[in-house]
Formats: sequence, structure tokens, C-alpha cells
Amino acid sequence: MFSAVAIIVNYWNYNFLENFMVVKLFRIEKKDARSKVYSDKDDKYEKFNISVFSGLKDVICDNMPSCLQCCRSSNNDRGLAAGRDKLEKETNIITILQSRRYFNAALKQLLSKDQR
Repeated sequence: MFSAVAIIVNYWNYNFLENFMVVKLFRIEKKDARSKVYSDKDDKYEKFNISVFSGLKDVICDNMPSCLQCCRSSNNDRGLAAGRDKLEKETNIITILQSRRYFNAALKQLLSKDQR
């Protein structure tokens, strides 16, 4: 019984943390934002809408072939997917550590006392 509950909760919370971070960090530009002049800069953006069943929908869409993914046709769903991709690139710890090691090695080489 615990395994069944764990599987259900796992599917229910699929992409929850990523969607939460995307909602807090990114916004969607309105369709008329480029043609219309807004008095406030924040008015030309709208927030993401996440439903209770968005995790289940993401599980289904992610496990379907790409030719059948008509379930991601809304601007909100495409924005969430793009935001998750952008967030993954920004928080990829392996890439950050590799660039940090490269920077440290280059700094040691440039600032070494034995260099003549």
C-alpha cells in the first residue's frame, strides 16, 4: 500500500519544484505586448497558471511521442516547458563546477610567480 501511495504522490508532484521556480522567476509576455504601449512595465506580462493536475499532465505529455504532444498547445504550457529548460541550463551544477575549475586553473597559470 505504501508503494502505491508513493507512486501516486510521485506522479502528482512531477515537475512541481521546477514549475514553482518558473512561476516565481519568469513571466509570459502578453500577445499584444509588442504592439500596445502599457503605462506600467509589469502590465505587459502575465503570470503562469498552474493547475492541481499539472503534474499529471506533464507526466503524460513527457511520456508521449513528440508527434502526439498536442496537449502542450497552450501558451502557458509552452512557457512552463521553456522556463524549465532555461532554469535547468542556469542551475546545472556540473557546468558551474567545470567552469569554476577552469577559471581557477587559468587564474593560477596567469598569477604564478614562476612565470617569466
